[in-house]
Amino acid sequence: MNVRGLRLNKLLAKEIYNSLDSISLQNLHGINVFNSFSWIGFSREEFKNLLSLFSYLNDNHFFDCVSDEHTFVFNYSTDITEMDIVSVLENKKDVYFIDIESKNGPFEDEEELKRKMIIQIGKRK
Repeated sequence: MNVRGLRLNKLLAKEIYNSLDSISLQNLHGINVFNSFSWIGFSREEFKNLLSLFSYLNDNHFFDCVSDEHTFVFNYSTDITEMDIVSVLENKKDVYFIDIESKNGPFEDEEELKRKMIIQIGKRK
């Protein structure tokens, strides 16, 4: 099975997001995950949108219980599925699978976006 995705911890995702205006993603060096990641089929603009969403959630305390070193996978994909941001969290004896979906691109209105999100959520049940 072909598995792809960009693995970033919470701290690195925040640092990249805060530096988006001053860095070029294709010129990042010294970060092993970037050196081994293939950008083929992976939209840099979508990545920026996902970083923005992740930063919004983080700034609103969604991940306060998660250490800065915890790994999230951006644009996780296999031959049969694709997830925008995904991670696994453990709390005592329980394990939680977190799948954060985002809709990118132009939408005619908020109702169209809502309809597309409902369809997406329905596929994940």
